[in-house]
Amino acid sequence: MLASSVATALAQNTSINTSKLLPGQNAYYLDKDGERVDSKDSAQIVRVFNGYDSVAHLYDLSEYDIKSGQRIMIGRSSSGYPLSLEGSCVSFYVNGKRKSVISYKKGYPTGNGSFYYPNGKPYQILLYNDIKTLGKLYKSMDYIPESERQNIIASYDTTGKQMVIDGKGHFVGYSDDFKLIEQEGDVENGKRVGKWQGQLSNYTYTEQYNNGKLISGVSTDAEGLQHPYDKFRTNADYPTGLTDLYAFIGQTVRYPIADRKNNVQGKVFITFIISEDGTLHNLICLRAPSYDMADETIRVLKLSPKWKPSLVRGIPAKQVFTLPVSFTLSR
Repeated sequence: MLASSVATALAQNTSINTSKLLPGQNAYYLDKDGERVDSKDSAQIVRVFNGYDSVAHLYDLSEYDIKSGQRIMIGRSSSGYPLSLEGSCVSFYVNGKRKSVISYKKGYPTGNGSFYYPNGKPYQILLYNDIKTLGKLYKSMDYIPESERQNIIASYDTTGKQMVIDGKGHFVGYSDDFKLIEQEGDVENGKRVGKWQGQLSNYTYTEQYNNGKLISGVSTDAEGLQHPYDKFRTNADYPTGLTDLYAFIGQTVRYPIADRKNNVQGKVFITFIISEDGTLHNLICLRAPSYDMADETIRVLKLSPKWKPSLVRGIPAKQVFTLPVSFTLSR
């Protein structure tokens, strides 16, 4: 059952005029990957905050497709950016049909998630495993591969024929526009087994699974080069490690004069994107004791050398990173 606030939102307007958003409005733009951008010209989505529930401490929000103005998501979040979704979240295709219904807890999917084709027919049902339990097995939530975050309960082809029944069968997963088969393989007890393969915009791959665990994989990029791997993702990192990053920050940062005078101390939290070539961009302050500290932290991070990029299936990929930086005055 949908949360009452989400159910109410379903009955509200399903489109907006995105050209009439005002600078001071509680909204911001996102690119096709859901990353925040400053200009509407480089955006595909606008995220609008409709209100705040002071009892539940949650924001009500909607997302709209820039081009059509159609609503493509409604939900609730405990934070403004990045989101930490809570409760039922419903997404839509631009034709107005439901795309998915997923429940969230502390920003992570939980329980059964239902997905649909653009024609409204069922596409797949996934069971999201307990993220807290999985988190104990990995040093970071980002390390948990998709194959272990979720079990495949049911899957249907475009005609409505069920291909995976009660966690057993042959699964076919498509790209968002349904033009590419991104993943395909056999399923037993909801888990991937044997050979899986797929195609994305810039590479193809084959993988071997045992009871849902990735054993090995090989991706082939657009130039025909092969990239063997045994982890779905490796995280981006500073060239010589985070210890050296903090040493670089400590040597480069200049304590803001006004903050030093007023004994302002605390942590600055900056989120940014590490691109495929290791450069940093889209640096945004999530919170800070002062504007000057936020600006100084961003200035220093922009001076850092290129990072080692994240690898997805052995191929460089962009990754969002959040970094805390402490400002402390010596006594």
